[in-house]
Amino acid sequence: MDSSVMDMPLTWRQTYNIDFPYQTEINQQTYFLRLNNFPDENLYTLVDEMLSPCLELEDLPINWTMETV
Repeated sequence: MDSSVMDMPLTWRQTYNIDFPYQTEINQQTYFLRLNNFPDENLYTLVDEMLSPCLELEDLPINWTMETV
């Protein structure tokens, strides 16, 4: 996955998992946002279904919607 995902309008759903608080679907695959050890690391890491890191994020794009329950 490259940084073009930052330009996609995505809706993230809350997961209730403290380490991976949000998930979304991109091209029929599930991705998670991992919460990192900020400020020593970037705030989030985008990870795939196998929890492999795909992209480091310092801030969330404005075109991403974070749903909460």
